Amino acid sequence: TCPAKEIKDIEALITVLGGETVYVKDGINEDEDTEVDVEGIRVTIDGKYVDFDVLPILEDGRVLVPMRKIFEKLGAVIEWADETATVTATKGETVITLKIGDKVAHVNGEALKLDVPAKVVDGRTLVPIRFISESLGYDVSWDGLNQLVIIKTAE
Repeated sequence: TCPAKEIKDIEALITVLGGETVYVKDGINEDEDTEVDVEGIRVTIDGKYVDFDVLPILEDGRVLVPMRKIFEKLGAVIEWADETATVTATKGETVITLKIGDKVAHVNGEALKLDVPAKVVDGRTLVPIRFISESLGYDVSWDGLNQLVIIKTAE
């Protein structure tokens, strides 16, 4: 239950709950509950929101997002090797290789440890957004209050 009389700013409550469906009193008819579906984690690139067909997730303190969409939005060309469950993304001189479930990725041939490996969710491959963005040379920040990943590609 949600103590409706103590809630002053329902948007703040929804933001804190980040991604879950919550039930709140509507303030007009205290006998009915209103369902509020919270968006969850959002991503912006240079101030523009990115829409995903599978929502980003938070796992062990890391945000994972659908691979194809984020690579394409960041200007990388991707190749998927089904037989090895490996994705290779190329942008300019940078080549990133990730294998599903593997905690080691490669950037220009150098092995780098991942805190969270790429994984499949609802038929989509999700990758750690900070690792991907920083490997391509972009600045990444996290606004925990608003559950927002902010990527800046230009200065």
